[in-house]
Amino acid sequence: MAIIKCKMCGGDIELSADKTFGTCEYCGSTMTLPKVDDDQRAAAFNRGNHFRRIGEFDKALAVYERIVQEDDTDAEAHWCCALCRFGIEYVEDPATYEWLPTCHRASFDSFLEDVDYLAALKYSDGVTRRQYQKDGAKIAEVQRGILATSQHEEPFDVFICYKETDDNGNRTKDSIIAQDIYYQLTEQGRRVFFARITLEDKAGAQFEPYIFAALHSARVMIVVGTSPEHFNAVWVKNEWSRFLSLMKKDRHKLLLPCYRDMDPYDLPEQLSVLQSYDMSKIGFIQDLNRGVAKVLDAEKKPEVLVAAPAPGGSNASALLKRGDMALEDGEWEKADGFYEEVLNQNAECAEAYLGKALAASHCKSLDDYVQGLLKQTKGISAEKLQAIERSDVHIYDAIQKYRIPGHLEERDIAALYHYDLTYSSVLSYWKIQIQQADQTFSANKLIGRALRFASGNCKTKLEKAKRDYVYELKARAAEAEKADAASIERVRSAYAKHLKEADEQVKQLHQQILQQQEQQKANRLEQDYQVACSQMNLARTYNDFTSVKHRFLELGNYKDSAKLMQLCQEKEKKCLTAIARKKRIKVCLCLAAVLAIAAILLVELVIKPSITYKQAERLLESGDYEGAAKMFASLGDYSNAAERVQMTCYAKAEALLEAGDYDSAAWQFGLLGNYRDAAERVFMTRYAEAEALLESGNRLGAARAFEQAGDYLDASERSAELMDAASANWNSIAAGADYTLGLKSDGTVIAVGSNLYWQCDVSDCVSDWSDIVSIAAGYEHAVGLKADGTVVATGNNDYGQCDVSAWSDIVAVSVGLCHTVGLKSDGTVVTVGYNREGECNTASWSDIISIAAGDWHTVGLKSDGTVVATGLNDAAGQSTGGQCNTFDWSGMVAISAGSGHTVGLKADGTVVAVGDNSFMQCNVSDWSDIVEINSNSLTTIGLKSDGTVVAAGCIDNNGLRNISSWSDIVAISAGVGHTVGLKSDGTVVTACNESYRDPSIFDTSSWTDIKLP
Repeated sequence: MAIIKCKMCGGDIELSADKTFGTCEYCGSTMTLPKVDDDQRAAAFNRGNHFRRIGEFDKALAVYERIVQEDDTDAEAHWCCALCRFGIEYVEDPATYEWLPTCHRASFDSFLEDVDYLAALKYSDGVTRRQYQKDGAKIAEVQRGILATSQHEEPFDVFICYKETDDNGNRTKDSIIAQDIYYQLTEQGRRVFFARITLEDKAGAQFEPYIFAALHSARVMIVVGTSPEHFNAVWVKNEWSRFLSLMKKDRHKLLLPCYRDMDPYDLPEQLSVLQSYDMSKIGFIQDLNRGVAKVLDAEKKPEVLVAAPAPGGSNASALLKRGDMALEDGEWEKADGFYEEVLNQNAECAEAYLGKALAASHCKSLDDYVQGLLKQTKGISAEKLQAIERSDVHIYDAIQKYRIPGHLEERDIAALYHYDLTYSSVLSYWKIQIQQADQTFSANKLIGRALRFASGNCKTKLEKAKRDYVYELKARAAEAEKADAASIERVRSAYAKHLKEADEQVKQLHQQILQQQEQQKANRLEQDYQVACSQMNLARTYNDFTSVKHRFLELGNYKDSAKLMQLCQEKEKKCLTAIARKKRIKVCLCLAAVLAIAAILLVELVIKPSITYKQAERLLESGDYEGAAKMFASLGDYSNAAERVQMTCYAKAEALLEAGDYDSAAWQFGLLGNYRDAAERVFMTRYAEAEALLESGNRLGAARAFEQAGDYLDASERSAELMDAASANWNSIAAGADYTLGLKSDGTVIAVGSNLYWQCDVSDCVSDWSDIVSIAAGYEHAVGLKADGTVVATGNNDYGQCDVSAWSDIVAVSVGLCHTVGLKSDGTVVTVGYNREGECNTASWSDIISIAAGDWHTVGLKSDGTVVATGLNDAAGQSTGGQCNTFDWSGMVAISAGSGHTVGLKADGTVVAVGDNSFMQCNVSDWSDIVEINSNSLTTIGLKSDGTVVAAGCIDNNGLRNISSWSDIVAISAGVGHTVGLKSDGTVVTACNESYRDPSIFDTSSWTDIKLP
């Protein structure tokens, strides 16, 4: 029975297969429960719940989104996604002991309109749906309270983000530095949000409304930190990540990281790309002030002094009040009259112009006026739906033309991307609305005049209303962008579905063509059979029967062709006998002097050859092809003996082919030269051999057999396809502990480096290797894969890691610290070496297309894009999980294994990683456009499609600081103290740890003609 953690208190709850609703016995909270059918799914929910309860909302959201990807109908996973997106945490009320939701990521978007909340309602049953609605209403009420409180807060210019206390509850150095910055900025007249001072009068209240308001109003955020751990502290990261999200929507906002007593390369990846300040440098505070001033003072305009209008007196004040009361009652014309009388007394009264504008718009307040403006932007949804429908039509039309190969034109391809253009135009609609927000707000002439003459409280109200209008527009734009992104995904999914259907139709069309060809072949055979039968009926002479016999011989076993061929052969013999009899009669009538000679000639030229011929025929019928061929050959030019030699060899070749002896059959057909179709039958035999090898699972052998089949049918394409599949795992460079291996184009291997473990020169250990197609290098041993599927190894063999001489049919190799892994062509995996951690437990694996060996674990990529792993999994305490926790991976095209972590490359060029992340070697989530990955103990490197290289982890360990200048790279390998890259011209570049005892041992500058992937 699976165990799930309570969403409120974290207590254990036992689940059954049909249990989706229950009460926690520890805290008494009633909640919805996930449907789990295995321990892995339960572990995924518990991991996500753990991250959410400690405030790691982004990590929790990633976990739940993976569950949704696996099962889009999982209501609980959708509900948990919504909780993470709004930063929902449950706390116990000390008065009622009830666990209530708190919101740490407030938003203008309503929780009740969130796409995952709506999906949770859609896929839940009656009881759980009512609980979701009940809990959702509580969260929406908390959200409304936060927004209501935040609306009354004064705006800020600068938000200071920092860690207040350390793990022992003491004040941090960050807090002291942040307070100094606060005083510096406030002395310059800046409005600064500094939690220690700003929130000191908010004791006992929730801080989220004030933080939310400050984050949205501040134009600048300053993040202060003295260690990487402080920058990544849960609530510190929560604040600066939310501000980064706001920056994407408002380009006028700016985030400034400020660090001290740490390396700038240790900043979080999201902050490392921004301009940062070293607080230990002299003049830091002046530089920071200038950076803040550039943003806050960029749009300041010089103040224009306007003479204050003469007061309208008490009568004007009374008229304004009466106008306001008329607005409240909805008496628009009466209100307009009062305000008009005020303007008769004071033509520059902003309050009167504002009142007239509200009366003309039938609005009781400025909030109503703002809502009226926002209603004018609501017509866009119908347009978007129409655009999507039009895109579906374009895609369908294009796919219809794709059904016949070669008929997809450029204009049809352009139609497939029609929706992208439509989406851009829809998105630009919102951008224009935001850019013109100020003009739209003051487009009303009366509002414009109110803004012109306003001052004091009236000016504050107008500016706040305009700001609210802009905020709401941005919120709606963000919501539209999210909806549009979902629509694009739906359209592209439809395109992929149609394309798949078209591919199936193309395959069916190809199958029909093959069937037609088979039918045509059958028709030709029938036609030839009928002609042969007609000629047989008309045959009278020896030559006639010989000609017909060859026709039936060419027909092989078609219908009764073999029987008719024998019948022709018998009649041919009778004709031959008759001819011989006539010759004997003529000889008898000759002169007596030549009777003896004639008799001898008769015996030697007729009788003996005839007997030998018949014996050869009997040997042929009994299957003794070798003896029959020798007898026919001994007859020389007698009858058709020379031709019968070739026919006998042809029959022998067919018998060998039928028995499955493809090599002998191909050799025998080859000896026949141009006899009949023997030359073509050589290639047909190799093709049949390849099919048989492929059916048995020997993909590499099948590739070589297809290659020997030449241009017969699709042999070349199938050979190339299978060889490409095999060579996808072949490496031509390999970086070990203190050495580097290189595979040259001629199949030999070269090496540089020290050889501390093998007690001999490393280059000598591989100098006798030949016919190598792939290499792998470990700490103390190296392995080479030969073209015939066998494997060679050299180096330390304390645990039998080099005992690979018995391996065969191998298509890929990889080495760990003390074990060696081989991938066979049938998709199974073999291992030798150290197995105390279970790293060699791969006997049950199947359908594997790629392998990777770490120090103490082994990873395999299956053909469906999933990943299996075995061995040490001691990194489970890390935030990314253990190095063998790849059970939820999918869509992978490549894998790599380090000492304590595992890396996977997805088809879209992004990268995922699990395991030890103590040196940030798993921080690869922002990588894109990657075509190859490689890893070692503390590092991960990736090759981009443009030939450049990116890296994560202990960048000093492998000289990774020096690879930023690399270009034109086609392959990579990470060693223990160095990194190697192969360029497209066959040369090799190397970067190593600058503190290494002798970097010259990694010198590959003289290498050339290295085999390209």
